[in-house]
Amino acid sequence: MTLRFIATFLSGVAVDAAATLVFHYTNKNQAVMAATINTALTACVLYVFLDVTKEPIQAVPYLVGIWVGGILGIALKKRLERITQ
Repeated sequence: MTLRFIATFLSGVAVDAAATLVFHYTNKNQAVMAATINTALTACVLYVFLDVTKEPIQAVPYLVGIWVGGILGIALKKRLERITQ
């Protein structure tokens, strides 16, 4: 059970961090990077959707992961912007 909570949490982190990167690469008109990261993002969402459908309590670590991923995503975006300037 604990391993599933961790996997769901990490999927949430990955989803939100990846979403920020998709927006970043879309704004830079880098279609291949945006599409690649968006595919990984969708895979994480699909994993959690299937898991939460079986066991609704899995939504809790996922949502916490989304929150953490939002913070990490912005940090990654700031770093990428610093590197490319």
